Amino acid sequence: MSFKPKTWRQRSLIAFLAVGLGAGLVAWRHGHANPQEKAERVQGYISDALDLDDAQEAKLASLANEVLAVMKDMHAERGKDAPKLIAQVNGSLDKDALLAAFKQRRDLIDAKAPAVVDRLVEFHASLNNEQKAKVAAFLEKRQKRFEEKQQK
Repeated sequence: MSFKPKTWRQRSLIAFLAVGLGAGLVAWRHGHANPQEKAERVQGYISDALDLDDAQEAKLASLANEVLAVMKDMHAERGKDAPKLIAQVNGSLDKDALLAAFKQRRDLIDAKAPAVVDRLVEFHASLNNEQKAKVAAFLEKRQKRFEEKQQK
């Protein structure tokens, strides 16, 4: 079964949830927890905010695990690229090598994105209308804050 969002709101919601969960896992600034612990905290926050049932929590956990796997792969690639980048910074930057590194990252994301989106769509489909409205209100609030920051 293929899910194709039809409206910009659906696309925005899906994109924001995926990016938000990933960013929340990456940018969590409280404590020095490992990524799994951070993911559990984010899941707890989302579960409490949306009052998720057990089936929804399982779908959220599946989404979080998929995001964690992508982050782990990205981190491994970063570790491989660091010595090359450091060597270039100490010498001269090779534009082609830098673009190749960016392409490699993009290719990794492109390869992993369908699985993340599948888990996100499954989680979103499990939400009831009240929960979706809470997510939409959260997104609208975040968008307003973003726009305010852009105006400064």
